[in-house]
Amino acid sequence: MFKTLLINLLFLNFSLALLITQQCNSPDTTNAKCLCNGTEYDFSMIQPSDGNSYFSAPDSNNKFVYYFQMTGDGLPSSPGSMAYCTFSSGLENGNAAGRASINGSSCFPIGAVSQQSWEINITHNPQVFHITFSGGLEGRQTILSVICDPKADDPVFSVKGEVRPMVFQFNMTSKYACNPINPPTPPPVDKRYVCINNKCEVNNTGGTLEDCGKICKNIYWGCINGYCIPNLSSGLNRTMCQQLCKH
Repeated sequence: MFKTLLINLLFLNFSLALLITQQCNSPDTTNAKCLCNGTEYDFSMIQPSDGNSYFSAPDSNNKFVYYFQMTGDGLPSSPGSMAYCTFSSGLENGNAAGRASINGSSCFPIGAVSQQSWEINITHNPQVFHITFSGGLEGRQTILSVICDPKADDPVFSVKGEVRPMVFQFNMTSKYACNPINPPTPPPVDKRYVCINNKCEVNNTGGTLEDCGKICKNIYWGCINGYCIPNLSSGLNRTMCQQLCKH
């Protein structure tokens, strides 16, 4: 009985874990997009508000500066493009995250753009994404937690630093991490109709289907300038209209 209870508890804990975090489908690493819980999220829209292409922030001890960019080819690779941080030759391309010493010149990659996996926590309120960037120097990796904040037009980037050996943690709030609200479906464009050979045909110069039906039923015709033409204000059927036009 104890064994059965233990198995049930393990199954319950496993089920709860599945509910808390869900693995997203294969991310589009080039465009920073991913399908999570049936919805596509576009994180290429999360851009710094300081004019740079990348985010940067120091850790709480002001010993290191961290850099992050998951769009395009990742962080800039040319020397001097980022303060304190120029990657070594052979390590300069495709980096999503980097760490530099404020008091030195060393800078090394801690996560690659091309090596990322997404998870979403929909039971957390607000919902949060955890994106892991592997492929850093000597196995280092960075976890970016993006928290939904519908009021965060400008994202807020912060750094926890090295939370475990070789594992670094960044946090960000953004409205683009919120479940998109689908815009209301616009009302259908009303088609316009004309009566051709006693049949209502779509024609942009005509009127409503109801008015066309009245005309086609020969109850709304009028004699104008000697010609019998559709005229909703007249109220003549076609035969009476033709007889009137002859006089």
